[in-house]
Amino acid sequence: MSSTIDYEKDCRIDSRALDVEWLRQPELMRKYARHAAKMKAAMDEAKERLDVVKAQLDTAIRNDPDKYGLGRVTESAIQNSVILQREYTEAYHEFTEARYENEIAQGVVRAIDQRKTALEN
Repeated sequence: MSSTIDYEKDCRIDSRALDVEWLRQPELMRKYARHAAKMKAAMDEAKERLDVVKAQLDTAIRNDPDKYGLGRVTESAIQNSVILQREYTEAYHEFTEARYENEIAQGVVRAIDQRKTALEN
């Protein structure tokens, strides 16, 4: 069984080879469950990096508000300044990409499970 991820191909059922499809089903489920777990871990790591960047920027802004163009230091001003920083937007983009990949992977696991139901019928 190839470890290449091809959602569309792997979810299809060849009605002319149901015996082969039945034999592939457990391996497909293992493959995609493992892939989904990796995507969840990647998303969790990206979220952790985002939180670290946010905390570091928060500290930096509090330590030198003038550098970030803050005349008056308030919680709202600090939070708004954090989300405008390049480091934050990059980390946030990485997190949203990882979250998207995780959601797709979870959806494919559900689709592979539905494939099993279709094969049973």
